[in-house]
Amino acid sequence: MDIDKFASDNGVKKKTVEKWIKNNFIPNADLEKNYVPDSARQPFTKARAKNANAIYVSMVKASFKRKHILPTFYKICEDEFNGYIERLVKAGFIEKRVSDGVLYYDATIESKDINTRFILKALKAISQGVSAGVTAAILN
Repeated sequence: MDIDKFASDNGVKKKTVEKWIKNNFIPNADLEKNYVPDSARQPFTKARAKNANAIYVSMVKASFKRKHILPTFYKICEDEFNGYIERLVKAGFIEKRVSDGVLYYDATIESKDINTRFILKALKAISQGVSAGVTAAILN
């Protein structure tokens, strides 16, 4: 689709979309070709999470709102970002999906009524299970 249509569909100004494209917030979009992939999502530029707990919740809420998330929004490196994502996938809060060559994070049914306590409880259970598995493997 063209930039005007993406802007209109997302209720933002064309200049805003152009800025997002310049900042690489919309993967595979091309300013010179006036192109935005049909599957493109509005970037979640309102990520203000300052600690790990808030980052988990923010990522799930952004996915639930069908926003695109990137490491730069959280001021973390790609490795750290991928760690958060993998733990959220294992906990069943988000799923990965590729469309138009872009990796998107979709909310799951479990993410509907999400809150910090619920996420942390699920992540703790997963990490304890992984720790137990590693310990058992080492001892055997």
